[in-house]
Amino acid sequence: MKKSFLLMFSVFFILLCSCSQSNPEILKPSVKLLKAETQSGLLVERLSVFLEYEDDDGQIDFRTINIIHIPTGLKWTIMSNDVSFFTFRDFSENRFVVGTNKIAPPLYKMPLGEYHIAISDLGHNEHSFDYTLEELNADTTLPFEIEVNDNKCILKSKMINRFFNEYNIILLGADRQAIIIEKNKLLDNGAIPIMLHELKKKYPNARYFQIMFEQPKIAFLSKIYDIGEH
Repeated sequence: MKKSFLLMFSVFFILLCSCSQSNPEILKPSVKLLKAETQSGLLVERLSVFLEYEDDDGQIDFRTINIIHIPTGLKWTIMSNDVSFFTFRDFSENRFVVGTNKIAPPLYKMPLGEYHIAISDLGHNEHSFDYTLEELNADTTLPFEIEVNDNKCILKSKMINRFFNEYNIILLGADRQAIIIEKNKLLDNGAIPIMLHELKKKYPNARYFQIMFEQPKIAFLSKIYDIGEH
């Protein structure tokens, strides 16, 4: 009887220790409609969800992001192998940004209305919030053009500074998951050169890149470009 009790206590102790001891806490969510260019040049709708959060158990404790469209019950479950993680220099050891811009609608447009968004850890602890996706009068084409040649990327747009004051270069790894986001200020309305060999030198693990322009509720994302030979 004593041996059975000790065995049960040992199993319980192991299970207790294997469970998460800290809940994830969302500090700053970023949710917006994304107009994404496919590799064939079409513009499709996606939902972009990135969550700045803290978890004392670390990044390894992340389990899922769950997104539910409340009016219809549509649900997207984003697992750890389908998200990108980022940290910044001013972040504490257990503070991260996790998310994805690949949440696709069942048809052609993301359904409008209220969404419930939750992050969960391996112990099934959650932190959640609600977000309302509103109707937006968005362009049906990208508000910029990209030319890539001779180890250089050129951004072009005549009216870009009327709507945007910065652009993002998203660097992707060999698996085409984002590994670095570099923010840059827009200085004028002319052509903006991006030297790809400098990006390769600065971020040796990058294999591909995308360009993104964003506002608080909407973003425009280019197709994926090869960063060049390594």
